Amino acid sequence: MDRRTGNFRQRTCEPRLYWGWVPTRCGAGRSRLQTAPAVAVLIITSGVAAIAEFPLQQPPPNTAPPGDRRGDAEGQSTLRRRPAKAWPQAAGFNAVVATHRFFVAGSNGNGTAPSRSSRVWFTQAKRRRKPTRLMPLPAVVPAPAENATTPERVALGKMLFFDPRLSRDNRISCASCHRPEKAFSDGRAVSSGAGGKPLSRNTPSCLNVGYYRNLFWDGRAASLEQQALAPIRSAAEMNQPLDALETELRRIPGYVTAFTRAFSKPPDRAGIARALAAFQRTLVTGPSPFVRFLNGDKRALSADARAGLELFQGEAGCIRCHHGPLLSDGKFYRLGVSFQDAGRGRVTGKREDRFRFRTPSLHQVAETGPYMHNGSLKTLEDVVTFYYRGIPDNGPHGLTPDTTALRGQSFSEIPLLVAFLESLSGKTPAVTPPRLP
Repeated sequence: MDRRTGNFRQRTCEPRLYWGWVPTRCGAGRSRLQTAPAVAVLIITSGVAAIAEFPLQQPPPNTAPPGDRRGDAEGQSTLRRRPAKAWPQAAGFNAVVATHRFFVAGSNGNGTAPSRSSRVWFTQAKRRRKPTRLMPLPAVVPAPAENATTPERVALGKMLFFDPRLSRDNRISCASCHRPEKAFSDGRAVSSGAGGKPLSRNTPSCLNVGYYRNLFWDGRAASLEQQALAPIRSAAEMNQPLDALETELRRIPGYVTAFTRAFSKPPDRAGIARALAAFQRTLVTGPSPFVRFLNGDKRALSADARAGLELFQGEAGCIRCHHGPLLSDGKFYRLGVSFQDAGRGRVTGKREDRFRFRTPSLHQVAETGPYMHNGSLKTLEDVVTFYYRGIPDNGPHGLTPDTTALRGQSFSEIPLLVAFLESLSGKTPAVTPPRLP
């Protein structure tokens, strides 16, 4: 039963059958098939009568692929061939099951609200994913051929990262917002930029950024080299003209020597970007309890964390966006956290990208709060609660959120998911500020 509408004729009591093809997995990219009513059953139980339809579905012409089609990484439906002659038996079986579920208001059998998995079509499997979609970070951080990660470049990048002279007023360094003791974030909803004015977005952690395909919440940089100079020249952040920065660094003998060792030339903006990128590629976290669990240590996770992992992969559906080595698909979604910042839409200029932001990595997530692009959620409990109840149904100008709240799930699951998220923290690299030239 849908709590908002009071309507029994929702997914709970509408099993879907397919002529010749049966979906065995569901996901965000579930195929849409044509529906034709086939059977109407009069149900009379406990003095209550109701009509329930059990539609048969046929795929549109020329849509069924030969053989099996497995689900892809984005949760596409998996269709598996089923003999056409089997549909009458399946229809009868599903009618019995649906009749029972109709009168207990869900598949729990006790009259309580159905869970997320019990609301999917009966002929579809639960939204489960194999643990192989969750994997450790690669052993080697990729680097472009033109910027190999050498000790000289890393040492230079480390000096630049901690040097406030990269800002116009000589007061703000990269480490001002990306603090090593805060998992290379800053623990604030939003940071302060030039002149002490608050910025508009939460500071993302620099940990494991060498694996990212795009940088910033809106994905406007495709590499660390592209990202490195943006905060320096941003009027809101460090407010430093690059011409002035090059001139200043060339007046410092220690930097001239360091740039010559690293790039065989005096300080320039390209060298600054490459050195900062090389240093950030060394900021890799150690194995977390979850990674040890993936590698075979079954005692690495607590019972609550294992239960949270099951929810993460299954009924809560977190894995649809948080998967792979980074626990992020690197894509952009509109969640309805707020509708003030255009996000990805500011980069692409597309209306449909407005208010969308990049899926963050979940490594060290317990150490990098507050959360979301605007830092509006203080704790992991707040984040999970938002996904369970807080996502709005509508947005401005018809731009609705890309997902829906898990209103059928129980609040008792939230501590389990939090326990799993806390298991994603490994050892943070120990970085101390260097002596500056």
